[in-house]
Amino acid sequence: MACAVTVWTLCACGASKTQTDGAQQEKTPAAYAWVADSLKNFTVLDVRETGPRSAKMGVRLDFNNPMSLAFELSQLHAHLLVDGQPCFEITSPGTLIISRKARETYLTEVQVALAEGANVFSVLNVLRSRNRPELTLDFSARVALRGGALGAVIHKTMSLDDYLETERLKAVLAGLSFEYKMLGMTLGGTLHGFDLVFLDLDGQNDASALLEMDLECTNMAQLLPEMHLDASVKVDDRQAFDFASKYDLDIKPGRRQYYIPVTLRQSAEFNPCLLLNLLRDKAEGERYTFKLSMDLQMLLRLPVGSKTLEYKDIPLTVR
Repeated sequence: MACAVTVWTLCACGASKTQTDGAQQEKTPAAYAWVADSLKNFTVLDVRETGPRSAKMGVRLDFNNPMSLAFELSQLHAHLLVDGQPCFEITSPGTLIISRKARETYLTEVQVALAEGANVFSVLNVLRSRNRPELTLDFSARVALRGGALGAVIHKTMSLDDYLETERLKAVLAGLSFEYKMLGMTLGGTLHGFDLVFLDLDGQNDASALLEMDLECTNMAQLLPEMHLDASVKVDDRQAFDFASKYDLDIKPGRRQYYIPVTLRQSAEFNPCLLLNLLRDKAEGERYTFKLSMDLQMLLRLPVGSKTLEYKDIPLTVR
């Protein structure tokens, strides 16, 4: 059954609405279409928290205005969407003055908060290595000629898929070696890294994920251990979330890829907006610091006993 929705038709002097069947649509007034088209790029520079679930975000906006008219943008409101679902809400109280016939870059600061009903792990979905979701920025703003005359609202949806082409969360452990001796037997190996394969959101603070673990085991003799993982991921040395394997892994000799179902839970003290730092522009990497690390516990179960190996501050590299 078709449902009636509201379609707004905007003009420079105001707005009117009509009813139609189909999906909701938001359209930029034809007279101002060139304004929406002049915004060419949106880049995250840094994120600094202002509350438990809010932050200020430095952004770079690239405009190419071909017209002989200067204009101003105000009342910016946007959503960062993952597969069409709002993840973060972005607002700006300021006004940008865009010069006439100019190709310019503007640095500004916006307010960002977790969108209502969004899962705190939503942004991690854009970093999985397979079947990556669509990342888009859906925004509106008031546009007017310089001085505020002939105001109207423009709307634009921008794809941010360029981030997904080069960015993913990869735990590079630089060959984390371990060795366990018991009753004259030795179990050794190297943990090369983790990769996020799949993420399923549960409620607002929990998620289930599938991790790929690159593990090499040597000197096992006849030992066939089981392994259980517990870890805490930290952002700038602050605990962000924990994950634990759902069941023990059967470890075999040689270098293998293991697929591990895990549960994730957010730390109550962590601001999820800080995860947007994962999307910041690499060109600004020296200007803003952002550290990812992990504390890891590996529980090895053997026929002759068990042993917990602990590692602190393992660096995680975004590449």
